[in-house]
Amino acid sequence: MNPADFERFLQQSLADRKVSGGEKVALADWLDQNANTDQKKGVVRHAAFEVARGAVADPDAVHVIAWLEDILKVVCPVMSPAATTGSVASHAYFSPGEACLVQPQPTACLSGSVGTHPK
Repeated sequence: MNPADFERFLQQSLADRKVSGGEKVALADWLDQNANTDQKKGVVRHAAFEVARGAVADPDAVHVIAWLEDILKVVCPVMSPAATTGSVASHAYFSPGEACLVQPQPTACLSGSVGTHPK
């Protein structure tokens, strides 16, 4: 699919104001092959906005925006930090005082009896 074909694809997708599952798969496949850098994805994003801008005079503008949002979810998926950097360990410490801040070890917060804490 060349840029002109891509623009036609966007216009056809916009015609029914929905992005079907098949369209999402086709778009994701095309992006993997043709828009593998942030710069190229920016060009694709711009093309999608241009197609949407051309339809803004349409009384169904709310549906146009929803369509554009669906397209951008495929073009620029939001990745959680854990998904991009691997597993992230998290710890939460609770203490009636500041012992956990001074000694950030689980045993500092768990030692002692209820109602007492090291000072």
